[in-house]
Amino acid sequence: MFHEKQCDFCGECLAKCHYLDFNAETGSEAFRKLVGGGKGGLDL
Repeated sequence: MFHEKQCDFCGECLAKCHYLDFNAETGSEAFRKLVGGGKGGLDL
């Protein structure tokens, strides 16, 4: 479960995902967009 107050948006969670092609930098950017209401570069 995601807890925004505990997240520092480092991007490591997306970088470690075997199904997505993100490194820590791009994962951080994508996650900030995703939490902000956008798609974050994900085709959902």
